[in-house]
Amino acid sequence: MRGRRAAGLLGAAALTLALLAAGEGLVGGSTAHAARAQERAFTPDPLAGWKLFRFADTPAAAAAAGFRARRMTRDAELMERISSQPTAAWLTQDASRVLRQVTYTTKLASRQGAAAVLVAYDIPGRGCGENAGASESRYLRWIAEMAQGIGPRHTIVILEPDAIPFAAAGCAISPRLLGRAVQTLIQASGARVYIDAGNPSWITPPSRLVAPLLEADIRQAAGFSLNVANFLTTAANVAYGDELSRLLRGAHFVIDTGRNGNGPELNAAGAVVICNPPGRALGAEPTTNTGMPGVDAYLWVLPPASSDAGCRAGGSRSEGSWTRYALELAENASGS
Repeated sequence: MRGRRAAGLLGAAALTLALLAAGEGLVGGSTAHAARAQERAFTPDPLAGWKLFRFADTPAAAAAAGFRARRMTRDAELMERISSQPTAAWLTQDASRVLRQVTYTTKLASRQGAAAVLVAYDIPGRGCGENAGASESRYLRWIAEMAQGIGPRHTIVILEPDAIPFAAAGCAISPRLLGRAVQTLIQASGARVYIDAGNPSWITPPSRLVAPLLEADIRQAAGFSLNVANFLTTAANVAYGDELSRLLRGAHFVIDTGRNGNGPELNAAGAVVICNPPGRALGAEPTTNTGMPGVDAYLWVLPPASSDAGCRAGGSRSEGSWTRYALELAENASGS
C-alpha cells in the first residue's frame, strides 16, 4: 500500500481543501448528490438487496477475544465495534492458492446468504513500480482462478486499488490489462466488479480518469471504487464520485468508509496525510443500502485494524494488524 501513501501527498492543497469544503455542504444523506442523480438515468443498483459477509476469524476478533479473556472490557467493546462488521479480504497469493481461498470464502458467504468482498491486488507494476517483473499472462491466470472460485455466488470485487490513478499519473500500468481482468471476472455470474479510482485528493480533476477507466472497460464493470485505505470524508467522496459518474454517463460507485469518520489530517502544505494519522475514526458502517442513487455501498475495504506500514511511531514495521490504532479509531467513533 505504499502507492496510497504517496498518493495522499500528490493532491494539491487548494484542490483538497476545495473538495473538503464541497463535502461539508453535502449533509444528511447528500441532498445535492441525490438531486443531481435524479437528473440522469442510473441503471438498477447491482447490489440491491445484498447482505455483506462478515468474516468471523479476523485479527480484530482475536484481539477482542483476548481483551475479554483479560477482563479488559472497554478495549474488548471497542474491538468488537470492528470485528462485528463485514470487511474485505485482500488477495495477493499465487493462482493455485487464490482458487482455494476464493472458493472457500464465497461458499461460506453464500451459505450465510451474504456476499464476500474481495480485493484483487496483484497487477504488474502496481504501486508505480512494485511487482513490475510479473507477466501479464500469469496475472490473467490469477484472475481466471478468482473468477472460477467466485462462480455464481454473490461477490463484490474491488479491482486493483491505485492502478488506474497511477496509470493516469503516467506510471507503467496497463488499463488494457485491467479491462481483460474485468472481462474475465464478469464471466463469473456472481461477480460485481468495481475498478478502483483512487480518492478525491489524488487525481484532479476527475476527468483525467475517464480515458483510463474506459480503456479498462468500466462499461462492463459494475462501477468504480473510491477512498480505499484513505480518510477523505464520505461527503467529499460522493461529490467527487458524482462528478466522475457524470463523466462516465452514470457509472455507479462504492466508498471505503472504514477510517474516514473524522475526515483526513492535512499536513502543513494542505495535502492529505495517510500514513496512520492520529485522531481518525471509524466511518459509516458497511451497507449496500446507502440511500443515494448510484452509490451502491459503503464498504470497509481496508480492515480498520490494519496498519499503513509503520509510518507513525508505535505502528507495525510492515503492513498488518495494529491493535492500538484500531482501538483509537473505535474510541474516536464511540460517540458517533
